[in-house]
Amino acid sequence: MERLNVKSLVFVIAGLLLLVLQGCNSDKAVEETVVVKPVKVITVNSDAGYVERVFPGTVVAGEKAEIGFRVAGQLKELLVKAGERVERGQTIATLDTSDFQTQLRGLDSQLEGARASLVEAELNFKRNSVLLKDDIVSKATYDSAHSSFENARAQVKQLEQQREQARLNLEYTELRAPFDGVVAQTYVKNFENVQAQQRIVRLDDVEHLDVEVEVPELIIALLKSKKDAPKPSVRFAAMPDSLYEATLKEFETTANAATRTYTVTVTLPQPEGVNIYSGMTAEVIGYLPGDSANQGDGVRIPVSAVAVDEAQNPFVWVVQKDNTVKRTSVVLGAMQQDDYLLKSGLDFGAQVVTAGVHYLQEGQTVRVLQGEIGE
Repeated sequence: MERLNVKSLVFVIAGLLLLVLQGCNSDKAVEETVVVKPVKVITVNSDAGYVERVFPGTVVAGEKAEIGFRVAGQLKELLVKAGERVERGQTIATLDTSDFQTQLRGLDSQLEGARASLVEAELNFKRNSVLLKDDIVSKATYDSAHSSFENARAQVKQLEQQREQARLNLEYTELRAPFDGVVAQTYVKNFENVQAQQRIVRLDDVEHLDVEVEVPELIIALLKSKKDAPKPSVRFAAMPDSLYEATLKEFETTANAATRTYTVTVTLPQPEGVNIYSGMTAEVIGYLPGDSANQGDGVRIPVSAVAVDEAQNPFVWVVQKDNTVKRTSVVLGAMQQDDYLLKSGLDFGAQVVTAGVHYLQEGQTVRVLQGEIGE
């Protein structure tokens, strides 16, 4: 009986030791599973006082011109194709020069004869001037010689002007690019007869791009009153993941009769590594004062940054200086696209967690992701 009790006691003690060891291992496992959670954040800054508005737009060339010959004639050769880049002064097209050269040669011959006649008329006038002083010729003869001289001189001057115009017309048979750009469109074919000023090609300056958008009258009023707003950004449909800073170029002050909107133009350099041409679609992102639409102070945060407690009160997680998170209550305003416009609750400079907010706890240590992943 005693042996049985001793044996039982040994089993009890062994069981207790096993439980203690399992508890220690469990504590170590819990400690080992505590990790620092990486988070994405946004920083509330002064620009957050502006509401983001997106407007669809169309790309137009910063400078464009439909160019043509200054003289009429038969098109000899069109030297460019649509989409081809040209430099300032480069020949784009030429006309048949046969008629222009013939006209120039004819005027050269006429001018040579007129100059010979002028020399003869001048000698005759001078001779009659001397004879008139000696009363050898009459005043009428002198006047006739003087008139012939003046007419010959006027004829030479007129022919010189005609020859200069003929020389220019011969030069005008070459159509040259007025600026560096891209041939956007051609309108004629070789050997066609073209008229003076008839459009031959359209040339676009693609080094600088303009984007035109239509905006309501409220936006125009804000553009005139707010001079310190952040610069607009442009997103091209061809590159939806990239934003490019633009500058307000001009805006019309007369509304479109049909839509009652106003045309606003922003400009920017041609992006590197991609070709953007006239007619392509784009979005212009403008930053307007948050109170322009009676939407609070305009501080914006993503919808994904907002969570609610048991009482359905909204809050966000703000990263503290010691890299822990603190629950901060906020007052939501209107929702715009994927953002909330806040009425109150956040100060400028606060770092707000934007993803995984349902898995955080008060005072939890986090690591802020940097670069593209954390933006």
